Amino acid sequence: MPPVNVVTTGNSDHYLSSHRFVGANTAIPTYYDYRNQLESVRRFMNDKMSIDLFAITRKSGAKVTTIVPVGAETFEIRPGDELTIDLVVQNKGIGHSLVPEQRDFYESWVEFSAADQAGIFFHSGGLDSKGYLSPEAHSFTNRLIDRDGKSLLKHQIWHTRLKTYDNTIMPGKSQLVRYRFQVPRDARGLIRIETRINYRRFRKDYTDFVLGAPLDYPVFQLAESSNQLKLGKNRTTTQPDQDQLRLRWNNYGIALLGEQQWWRAEEAFSHTNEIDASYVDGYVNQAIAEYSKWTENRKQITDGQGVLSLDNANAAPEKFEAALGMLEKALQVNPAYARALYYKGVILRLQGNLDNAFSVLTEVVRQFPGFLQGREELGYVFYLQKNFSSSVNEFEAAKAINPDDVTACYYLSIGYAALGKPDLARANAQLYAEHRDDPNNFALNLTFVKKRSDEARELTPYHVHGGAELANH
Repeated sequence: MPPVNVVTTGNSDHYLSSHRFVGANTAIPTYYDYRNQLESVRRFMNDKMSIDLFAITRKSGAKVTTIVPVGAETFEIRPGDELTIDLVVQNKGIGHSLVPEQRDFYESWVEFSAADQAGIFFHSGGLDSKGYLSPEAHSFTNRLIDRDGKSLLKHQIWHTRLKTYDNTIMPGKSQLVRYRFQVPRDARGLIRIETRINYRRFRKDYTDFVLGAPLDYPVFQLAESSNQLKLGKNRTTTQPDQDQLRLRWNNYGIALLGEQQWWRAEEAFSHTNEIDASYVDGYVNQAIAEYSKWTENRKQITDGQGVLSLDNANAAPEKFEAALGMLEKALQVNPAYARALYYKGVILRLQGNLDNAFSVLTEVVRQFPGFLQGREELGYVFYLQKNFSSSVNEFEAAKAINPDDVTACYYLSIGYAALGKPDLARANAQLYAEHRDDPNNFALNLTFVKKRSDEARELTPYHVHGGAELANH
């Protein structure tokens, strides 16, 4: 509660502790015309995200070159070049996902433009004449549909059958957003790249519905960046800060993990290790990228990994040795580092080395008893060893952390049946059946996205945005 200057006779120094709780609600102060509150929200929300123009892929005729990272090397841009811009967007200052619950009616997106001396020639993420967001925009949201495959635009969450996609960013994580455009053949001067992360509460479909009239609610900026590209040589004039360069490579690698670009992510993390051999998470992240090549993975969303069997290895045990070697380097820096120990335990389990996996995962759970995935992994090791009593204890601990953990319910149904407790087995089997993914949802989602190119694009982990050309010159 920060002190604020007030006119009062109750305090001799005229300061009291503020009881204003700002948050991110822009709708209430707009509706009631609370202008001071709205301005406080605007200031509070500013600079909660970061934007880094990290890489440029340049196609000039048949020749393709990649500049990565931008700013660390000299490169060239010519009129007529086709450029693909890689932006790393990081959720650096929000204590929850962007956007938070309820995600279906909050609106946050990237607005991107490229301009030369004559004006803007490329733009993505704009609002149309009625205030609706372009469907081509990259949005940090999800899309809900009902059992008939219709979009739910008015927050009718009780009709939800599935999410077609979920583009929200968890705290501290990064996401890659790509744009591709052609530099005009008659371009002059500098190419100016402007990027903003916008936020509006709520989606216009929803505010028009609940208010009964088309009203424009304010759009606030969570972050903005501006970059200039010269036509011709773009030279590096200063030596990049090594700590900042390591952080840039690390954020880029995390974003690539989210896109399931395992080989490229591993390469990115190798750069963090070259820059700073004492950075323990660099080795751990590189190991995650390496072992992910050999497992069945689903894009992680804000609700976790989804309904997955823990038995997801699809490669011989020796394929995981490289990842184990990277984790050993991390543990040489910090022998007790639980994050490295956890992934070591996962890989040992994937290799069938159950006794050593048990030993390592037990230490992880000792350090962090509330770590859900640690409890699941240890419970699965017991399950594979047919130690159903210990397995049940770990999965019950997982359910105590998250009562809706469908993975725990699945293995508890098997474990209790093996222990001769049919009532508990049926209860957990019923919970699993109620909450697991419906296998029919895949066909429903496929039918939905086949009719909507913008939804299909966002569903693809690696995708590029085109945008609208606003001027031809």
